[in-house]
Amino acid sequence: MKYKRVLVWVLPSIVIALMAYLLGYSNFLEVKTIDRNLSADYSADYSTDFKDLDSVINKAEFHLNLGAKLARVNVRGAEKALAEIPWVAKASVSRNWISGKVSITIEPRVPIATVINQASGTAAYIDKTGVVYRDPNFKGSLPSIAISNSKYLKRLASFVAQLPSELIDNLENLTLMASGDLETQISNGNQSFSVNWGDGRKFEAKWLILQ
Repeated sequence: MKYKRVLVWVLPSIVIALMAYLLGYSNFLEVKTIDRNLSADYSADYSTDFKDLDSVINKAEFHLNLGAKLARVNVRGAEKALAEIPWVAKASVSRNWISGKVSITIEPRVPIATVINQASGTAAYIDKTGVVYRDPNFKGSLPSIAISNSKYLKRLASFVAQLPSELIDNLENLTLMASGDLETQISNGNQSFSVNWGDGRKFEAKWLILQ
């Protein structure tokens, strides 16, 4: 009876110690492969030199390197740091305890227009959710939006995000006037015309009238 009581206390301790060794120190459970995936089509319009992405992945604190212990891979920390990259919409990191593979999946933002600050000469992008961000990897051409005052940038981004794709495709230019009005230059075949949307509110009604 006495031996049984000892076993009840000793065996769990041995199991815990063995698991701790396997997870934290043994070469049995280590990172064998790292698979990085981009969920969007990064082809003709993008470069493939993701320095900002690599700078996060290569941080020692995340243990995202071959030979690292799987138990020490900082999944949540890496996901949070990757999601803070301006052009990243969503990031996920997972590990397979059997194969030793770590999968890093990046969902990039999709730009629909370029916004140019005429005062500073700097350029940024607006994605389909109305977020303004920078992306050093994007090399494609998009409708251009001229802005002289960043004061109205948030409102402008919200306006652009609600534009239908057929309008964006024919959008030659969008200017935020000094008055705060939004004016677009739209192409229609061989013709081009200007539309003043006012402050951008009640867009759906105005779009129906324009159509």
